[in-house]
Amino acid sequence: MHGIGLGVLFHNSRLNDLKNYVDAKFAATDKRLDDLKDFIRSEVHRLEDRMERLKRPITGLHPRFAGCGISAAPPLAPDSETTIAI
Repeated sequence: MHGIGLGVLFHNSRLNDLKNYVDAKFAATDKRLDDLKDFIRSEVHRLEDRMERLKRPITGLHPRFAGCGISAAPPLAPDSETTIAI
């Protein structure tokens, strides 16, 4: 009789250990997914900023280059075959 009670208590503690282990794994996975979501959001924002800057035409150069004979290039037409490396 006592052996059965001890067995039940032992298995109950083992099941609690398993539950705690699974909960810890899920918590770690949730944190990793949240971090990944934040990373993707920041990268999308960064790329949107870069794309917005590419849409704006170049209006002038830095004053340091004013007398070098270098002029600002005209903005590319949307149907241009030229690709711009980001």
